[in-house]
Amino acid sequence: MKGPRGDGSGLVSHEYIGSAGNKSLALMLSKDASVIVDGHAMAYMDALLAIQTDLGGVGKALGRWFGGEDLFLNKYTGTGATQQRIVLSMPFPGDIIDVKLSAGKGLKVSRNAFLAASPASVDITGKMNWRALIPVGQDEGLVLTKVSAPPESDAVVWLASYGHIEKHTLKNQEERMLVDNENFLACDVDVGYTIASVGGLKSLVFGGESFAMEFAGPCELYTQTKGLKSFAATLQSFMTVSEGSGISIGF
Repeated sequence: MKGPRGDGSGLVSHEYIGSAGNKSLALMLSKDASVIVDGHAMAYMDALLAIQTDLGGVGKALGRWFGGEDLFLNKYTGTGATQQRIVLSMPFPGDIIDVKLSAGKGLKVSRNAFLAASPASVDITGKMNWRALIPVGQDEGLVLTKVSAPPESDAVVWLASYGHIEKHTLKNQEERMLVDNENFLACDVDVGYTIASVGGLKSLVFGGESFAMEFAGPCELYTQTKGLKSFAATLQSFMTVSEGSGISIGF
């Protein structure tokens, strides 16, 4: 666990709990400092922290919901003379990173990746992903989550992954990268990509990887080493349902 680091405001500091690939996030809030948090992420906290649950606007809430996030977001505010602590955790093992955003800048992130942001005025909504309509079998999601810093201040966003997180820097247009849809985590909101076919007809019919997101430089993006949907599908293949005894898992 590393020592506390700040969000730049001096009002919120953070530290990571656990080891690589299995992290939780501790946030320390000074008086009147606020963070916005995924609706199901709170594990435990100082009882004096003030909590406010809000839609943040019906349109934005629906955008988050279509993007795989919660309709409601929780705002936590420090109330004491000393910093108060809240610990956030995701239901799956993985890493957590902090990404700094300049005023007015934004990220587009994959389903279930958003964990928290500071200040609480960060804008969180859905971003239409028309490319998801193009190929049969595309599994990325029609709506990605868009997280934007307020126009008047910088922000910090904490993202959670399934598995490890890698940051990739593509320096020029000649540098290209194919990313499986499940393994995409985040990139700048202005970064574009195309849908690329991986393999030929044989791969499409018999293989599990037929389309991928293709990025070209210059840009930066984050990936996660595992995919939740693939893990769920693997578990499902071992499950059997029998009348009277419910669900059983056999290996």
